[in-house]
Amino acid sequence: MSGPLRPGLRALGALLLGTACSSQSEPSRDDRSPERRPAEVVTSASAEPRADEAPEAPPPEPKLPLRARLRVESSSSYPGWPATNAIDGDETTSWYSGSNDSVAQGNRPFLYVELTDPGPLRTVTILGNRDPSFYNGYAILEGQLDVFDGAGRLVTTLSQKSAGERHDFKFELPRNLEGVGAVRFTSTKDEGKRNHWGDVAIAEIVFE
Repeated sequence: MSGPLRPGLRALGALLLGTACSSQSEPSRDDRSPERRPAEVVTSASAEPRADEAPEAPPPEPKLPLRARLRVESSSSYPGWPATNAIDGDETTSWYSGSNDSVAQGNRPFLYVELTDPGPLRTVTILGNRDPSFYNGYAILEGQLDVFDGAGRLVTTLSQKSAGERHDFKFELPRNLEGVGAVRFTSTKDEGKRNHWGDVAIAEIVFE
């Protein structure tokens, strides 16, 4: 016959009952953690052009003026009056050949001008000396123009006598001549015996 529970057993039963209730009502650690949502995928518009859109072409580079695309050499130059004076756009700054570099002194002075970007030319004008410090006695009276293509081949040769007070030349190039790469102007008759230094001068070479 069972008797009343002893005090120790009552306490143990109460403790077990409380623990069971506690385990049923207490949320788990996982239940309290914040809800995890799938990460959002962010997309951006592609920089690539669409198949039906052609990419924009870059703007063309500006072409330098003709004078800026020239290189010049000479048979010789008097110090202080270089060959570049003949392509600087200033008619009062002349190129002078070196001392005794003239036909009158037994030589053939020349200027050789190269186009870094070969192209069509119609006329080549040689302006005689216009340097106000040494105005007279340096003229080229007759000259020869050799024309070369972009590969350096001689394509035509023209000869003329100078004209006008300042002894200018104007050479008309053949109309079917394309791709001029260089020209060489050579004195064939000059005033090399009319000045103390035996040289000649050219004010400017003009291409058109």
